Amino acid sequence: MSDTAVLTLRLSREIKEALEKLAEDTHRSKSYVAATAVETYVKRQLWWQEKIDSARRSELVPEDEMEAFFAARSIVDA
Repeated sequence: MSDTAVLTLRLSREIKEALEKLAEDTHRSKSYVAATAVETYVKRQLWWQEKIDSARRSELVPEDEMEAFFAARSIVDA
């Protein structure tokens, strides 16, 4: 059995509708899409916090690592 917990949250109608559409379009449940989004956000924020804490300790992030990070997360307008 999966180790999961229930979380209740409030969303704007716009985001709720977008979540529903994304779930429908990808043939996934709303719970799956929301959980994936939260997981991605939390992991990214933890990564950022680690890098900020490291910079405060004067342990700078190598330039190639930063470039790779931003390249993997760039948004391309179509």
